[in-house]
Amino acid sequence: MARTYRVRMGAFDIGEWEFKAVEALARRYKAMKRRADVLEKCNAKGVNGEEFAAMRWECAIVEQALKETDGGKWEKALMLVCCEGVDYMDVDPVIMPTSRRNEFYTARREFYWRLWVLRQREIGKMLMECSAVK
Repeated sequence: MARTYRVRMGAFDIGEWEFKAVEALARRYKAMKRRADVLEKCNAKGVNGEEFAAMRWECAIVEQALKETDGGKWEKALMLVCCEGVDYMDVDPVIMPTSRRNEFYTARREFYWRLWVLRQREIGKMLMECSAVK
């Protein structure tokens, strides 16, 4: 069994459980996006609107975090590595802004941090709206 290590987040520090939560969210992105697109196209009766809205919301915050990370320079590379599970060494060097591995991993840490911040902000907004309705 492969050994796993805690990711050193540096300036973009979040807890281990928070990191695992946003990492899982990023890994689910491709499947959620595909499923939401299919549900939108079929317009079938009985499609759960809340589930569809949640999928679209999660996809939107992942896309926003990708665009905001380091000004969007790493968007394609981060999409491949963080969301699709491609290994860093297998990413085409043409889509990388630089060949410096440390810069990529710094951008990757920033992506996970931004995703966590966006998720917390949106959850907070939803909770405020729910409490205002009552």
